[in-house]
Amino acid sequence: MKEDGYYKHGKKFAVLVGIKAAQYENMVFMDADCYPSSDQWLKEMARGFNKEREVVLGYGAYEKQDTFLNKLIRFDTFMIAVQYLSSALKGKAYMGVGRNLGYKKDLFYRNKGFSSHYHINSGDDDLL
Repeated sequence: MKEDGYYKHGKKFAVLVGIKAAQYENMVFMDADCYPSSDQWLKEMARGFNKEREVVLGYGAYEKQDTFLNKLIRFDTFMIAVQYLSSALKGKAYMGVGRNLGYKKDLFYRNKGFSSHYHINSGDDDLL
């Protein structure tokens, strides 16, 4: 979406427009600066949905580079993923990452979407 110079709309606005336009119940999300890890990414994410499972979490790895900062970022990403994925496996999901996340449209609307935190810049992937 093109940014309006007068009204500032963040990522949540773009996601909300996409959700409203979506024709199907199961939705998957990826950040604009990311790309799928394989040509099977969408198929694998879609397999995670079923009648009872309304949220699908994926790992959002960073591309490997030979710098100290990149190693630090990848370590931090991995440790955060261990926490949110293991918690989800125990039935206590508390977050995902917007670069690899799926949920049902009905779940979004039942929880009133981003309405309680629309004014906060972040939170499109962990405050739902």
